[in-house]
Amino acid sequence: MKRQLLSIALTISPALAGPYEPPATREGSTALSASDMRFVAWASEVVSYQVGAEVSASFQTPENALGPVGGYSSIVTLGRGGSIVLGFAQPIGDGEGPDFAVFENSFSDTFLELAYVEVSVDGVHFMRFASDSLTAAPVPAFGSVDATNITGLAGKYRAGYGTPFDLAELGLAQVSFVRLVDVVGDGLSLDSSEDPIYDPYPTTGSAGFDLDGVGVLQVAGEVALLEILAAEVEEEEFVISWRSQAGTTYAIMKRDAISGDWSEVAEVTATGEETQGRVSMQQTAGLYRIAVK
Repeated sequence: MKRQLLSIALTISPALAGPYEPPATREGSTALSASDMRFVAWASEVVSYQVGAEVSASFQTPENALGPVGGYSSIVTLGRGGSIVLGFAQPIGDGEGPDFAVFENSFSDTFLELAYVEVSVDGVHFMRFASDSLTAAPVPAFGSVDATNITGLAGKYRAGYGTPFDLAELGLAQVSFVRLVDVVGDGLSLDSSEDPIYDPYPTTGSAGFDLDGVGVLQVAGEVALLEILAAEVEEEEFVISWRSQAGTTYAIMKRDAISGDWSEVAEVTATGEETQGRVSMQQTAGLYRIAVK
């Protein structure tokens, strides 16, 4: 009898061991997709750029951090210990949930180059978000970092997915500037508990944090945004559904394709946990969002 050998190929995902949120698209992740319609603005000004060591000239274009994320090649590299300060056309406000997100360009869920995130009202005095790193040992140049061991640092998620930050954690109502400071991954940079932070080190050419963009979910003075559950066409109307709280009044808002401004096109008072709003078919072209009034 001839014996047949059966070869089975297995794909094994890295074990997740830490207490914090997992990589993008996994259950429990806080990663925000760059295509998320809740982003209403992006960084619009480079206030300063201090490049660190080991960055080729081709990666020293700070304007690449402005506007929506551009992908792997449209980034600015901070270099070892480098930093960048970005401004915004309107201040970032503290709303419901995260207020802004920072995008890096990692090619995987485990090659994570990290940065401290700081914010400021006046561009002079900055407050840093608390961070924690549980990576126990140095990480070689192309080694792996477990996202579940990281919190409060930009660069937690792969390209196309932003790490969210909430101004409520700092007790701030609004800010006009965001500063990112590269974490040098050899362990000399410390988290809020003064424990060493390790990330891939040493890298060259584009060493350190690679910034793709900073997206804003909440503009100061505007109402909080809510997730749209569904949208469909019924007869002559555009029907939008969202999670709601009974008795709360909501505005359906549409974004002008030319100016980018948002204007209210309908108002609805919720009677239950899910609410529907209806808009004339003449209003369907464009982007919509739901806001608490």
